Amino acid sequence: MMELNNIQKDMLKEVGNIGIGHAATALSKLVNKQVNIDLPDLTIRTIEDLTANCPAGYLINCSIHGEIEGNLAFIFTKEDVLRIAEILTMSEKGSIKAIDEMSKSALSELVNILSGAYLSSLSDFIGFNLMPNPPMFIDGNICDAIKLIIEEGQEILEVQTTFIIAEDNVSSRMCLILPKEGMDKIINALS
Repeated sequence: MMELNNIQKDMLKEVGNIGIGHAATALSKLVNKQVNIDLPDLTIRTIEDLTANCPAGYLINCSIHGEIEGNLAFIFTKEDVLRIAEILTMSEKGSIKAIDEMSKSALSELVNILSGAYLSSLSDFIGFNLMPNPPMFIDGNICDAIKLIIEEGQEILEVQTTFIIAEDNVSSRMCLILPKEGMDKIINALS
């Protein structure tokens, strides 16, 4: 498994902050509220690390095409995804008990904005063209969902993500999943 040094971590955080900053602006306009997105930590993970703690929840995945192929997956707990759905659909707090088609559509749009902004920032920084495909919404057992999209030998860059929307804080785990050679290309481009 690849190890990141402090300079590489700082550069990846900066790339993330630039992209997520653009996403926060777009989300603020969408929900008509102040939105801040914080990326407090990032780590290279193995599939075993990632699946060691799999709460019931939701995974929204965008496959990546371009000069490097892979996946950008967002993992949400059930509580956080319900609250984000309420915010995005402008529903009253505590009113959404299950994810319906309207909520799925709103959450997919959120991930579309986040993945587009993050991959655009990363592409600009490293000089490779990386584009997200439309999001795929997976609910149920997150461990099973993760195992569906991760192939043996892939590297996972997990970025803790906190959304601060008005008075609410909700979290997700954003996972950039790439073949080892793809992750190596990104790290080498940052060095």
